[in-house]
Amino acid sequence: MCIRDRLQSLPPDSFHDRQLGFLDLSRNQLQSLPGCFGDLQQVGGYLHLHRNQLESLPDSFGRLQVGGDLDLGYNQLQSLPDSFGNLQIGGALNLSSNQLESLPDSFGNLRLGDCLLLSHNQVQSLHESFGNLQVGGNLHMANNQLESLPESFGNLQV
Repeated sequence: MCIRDRLQSLPPDSFHDRQLGFLDLSRNQLQSLPGCFGDLQQVGGYLHLHRNQLESLPDSFGRLQVGGDLDLGYNQLQSLPDSFGNLQIGGALNLSSNQLESLPDSFGNLRLGDCLLLSHNQVQSLHESFGNLQVGGNLHMANNQLESLPESFGNLQV
């Protein structure tokens, strides 16, 4: 399903208990996602939400299973829900060019099939659990506000 228009919001029940091959809602004007967005359960391919105006994600977001890439780049995300580390992502995760200042403690629980893009944010520090992260490709963290890395950083599996 691909919808590229000037969407500013999504109907609350449009994704309840559904499975999709892919979902592309990029290049809209979405400022938020419905609280039940995580009820979508599974996206077999990619989930593209880049180039919107998202400022936050609902707590239910961590229930998603994405078989391919999850692209949240070029939004206005300032934080991620605590459940974010519960996501299952078979491909890459793009969080670049947002306004993230920190990552939830659960972030280290992620297992990514491909690269992690965290560049061009304002991340100031990483929780010790970040070293538990497993990334199947490259890790891009340039242009943040990091002054130090946690001791666990050496345990990172990239």
